[in-house]
Amino acid sequence: PASGLEGRTGDEVLKDSLTRIGESVATEFGRGRNPIEAMRAAFEDGGYDPTFESDGEGLKIRITNCPYRRVSSEDRIVCTVDRTMIWSLLGEGVEHQVSIAARSNECVYLLGGAGLKKIDTMASDS
Repeated sequence: PASGLEGRTGDEVLKDSLTRIGESVATEFGRGRNPIEAMRAAFEDGGYDPTFESDGEGLKIRITNCPYRRVSSEDRIVCTVDRTMIWSLLGEGVEHQVSIAARSNECVYLLGGAGLKKIDTMASDS
C-alpha cells in the first residue's frame, strides 16, 4: 500500500509533520481563549517566555528564550511548529521579522494593525 512518502525528501515529510503539530497546538490552546491568549498559553506551556508589545503598527511578539536556539541556527525547519501555530491562531498576515535562527538574540513576529483589528473584532463577537 502507498504510504504517501514516495518521492518525498525527509525534510518535506518532517515539515509536514511539524506543520500538523503546530496546527494541533493552535487548536488545543485556542479552545475557549482569544487568539492572543491562546498563543501566550501555548508558548508558556512550551517553556518560552514571550513578550507582547502593542503599538500603532500592530502587535509585536518577541521570544528571547527559544529552547531550540542551537538547533535552529543549523536548520530552520524546527521553527515550523511555532510559525504554523502563530499563523493558525492569528492568520497568515503575521510576519516573521527576526529569527533566532539567523543568529539574532530573539525571534520577532509582527501582526500588522489590520490583522490585530480583525482579531479584536473576532474576539468581541464571540
